[in-house]
Amino acid sequence: MKLFSLSINIIIITIFIKERMASKKKSKRSISDIDLNIINHINEYDSLVDLFQLNLMNPDLSKNIIYRVINTIIVNDPIKALEVITTLPFDLSDKSYVALLIKIYSINQMISKAINTYFQIPEGERKKRFIIVIYNELVKVDKTSAFKLLFNEIYNKFVITEEDIQKIYNDDFLEDIFQIMSDNEIIIEDSTFLQSKGRTVDIIQNKCSCCNQELIKFSLGINEVESLKNNLQVEYLSKLQNRTFGMNEIKKLDSYLKKSEFNVFIDGNNILFFRDREVNIDSYRRLEIIYNYLQAYNKPLLFIHQRHRNNIKKLGKYSKEGFDIINRLPIYFTPYNMNDDWFFIWAGISNPKTYVVTNDLLRDHIFKISDENIISNTLSNWINNYVIRYELIDGIYEIRYPKEYSLKVQKIGDIWHIPTTAGWICVS
Repeated sequence: MKLFSLSINIIIITIFIKERMASKKKSKRSISDIDLNIINHINEYDSLVDLFQLNLMNPDLSKNIIYRVINTIIVNDPIKALEVITTLPFDLSDKSYVALLIKIYSINQMISKAINTYFQIPEGERKKRFIIVIYNELVKVDKTSAFKLLFNEIYNKFVITEEDIQKIYNDDFLEDIFQIMSDNEIIIEDSTFLQSKGRTVDIIQNKCSCCNQELIKFSLGINEVESLKNNLQVEYLSKLQNRTFGMNEIKKLDSYLKKSEFNVFIDGNNILFFRDREVNIDSYRRLEIIYNYLQAYNKPLLFIHQRHRNNIKKLGKYSKEGFDIINRLPIYFTPYNMNDDWFFIWAGISNPKTYVVTNDLLRDHIFKISDENIISNTLSNWINNYVIRYELIDGIYEIRYPKEYSLKVQKIGDIWHIPTTAGWICVS
C-alpha cells in the first residue's frame, strides 16, 4: 500500500515538474529576459543600439523585438539600419522582414535594390505596402520615374488613393492621372491643382452646365463580376460545412432569375428588423409598403430567410395578416445555414444595371470578398451606384435612389469631368 502511495506521489510530482517546465518554455517563447531588457531601453537610443548590437545574434532575442528596434534605428540613422538588417538572413517567407528591408533600401535611395527585392516576392504574395514605400521615396527625387512605377506596378493591381496620386500631379501625364483617378473612383478633396486646369461646374439633369455633356452611370465589367463572384464563393460557399448544398442553392437562384425579369432585389431581412430590431406585424407591413413604392416603376424581388415565414405563427392574432402579406409579395426564401445577404448580393452583381435595396452598409462583405487590389474598390463602387436606401421621415417611408450617373472621374468626348467634395470640375 505504501509502495502504491509512493508511486502515485512520484507520478504527481513528475506531472507537476513537466507542467512547470512547459510553462517556463512557453513564457520564454513569448518574451525572454533579453527582450525585456531591450524594451526597457527602447527610449534610450544610444544604449538601446549598443545593447541591441551586442545581442543581435542571441537566439533568445525575438524577431518582433529585432524589427521594433530596427524601426527605431530607421528614424534616427537610416544608414545604421541598413547595416543592421543586411546582417540578418535573407528570408522571403518572412513578410515583416521583407517589408522592412524594402523600406530601408528605399529610404537610403537604393531604389533598384528595393525594386529587385520586391520582384523576388512571388506575384501572388505582393502587397501594396511593399511597393508603395518605394514609390513614396522615389517621388521625392524623380516624379517621372515615380509615375512610371505607379502606372506599371501599382495601377490596376492595388487601390490608389488621392494621397498616392497627388504626389505625381504633373501636366505631362495629366490624361493618365485622370484615368487612374477614374478607375479608382477617387473623389478629390484637395482640388487646388485641378482648379487651375478647368472650371467649377454644376451637374443639372445629368448634364454639365459648362459643356452640356451628359454624365453616364458605369456598370461592373464582366471580369469584375466574375472576380467578385469567385471571391464570394471562396470566402463563403467553400467554407460551408456542406459546400455542395451551398453551390446547389446558388445554382437554384441563378436558374430562378433567368426565368424572370426582376430589376430590383430587396434585402427583406434588413427591412423586417428596421427600427425595432425585432420582427413583429409592423415589420411585415413595412415590407409591403416599401415593396409597393418600388413596384410602381420597377419589378422587385424580396429576399427573406425561411425562418421569417415559419415564425409568422408566433404573431398570434396578427399571424393571418402576416401570412396574407407574405402570400401577396414575390419572395425568394433563403435556406437555413446560409447567410441571406449572399443571395441578394449575388443577384445584384450577376445582373447588370439591376438595383439592391438595403440600409446595410455591407462593410463586412466589402472586407471579406475583396482583395488588397483593384477589386477592393469594385464592390464599394457597385454599392455606390446600385444600392437604394430607404428612410422613415414624419411617418412616411422615402426611397433614396442613387444618382443616375456615377460619381467618378468621367471622360465624355475629349472633356474630363472631375468630382470633388465641393462639386465638379470640367477640364477640356
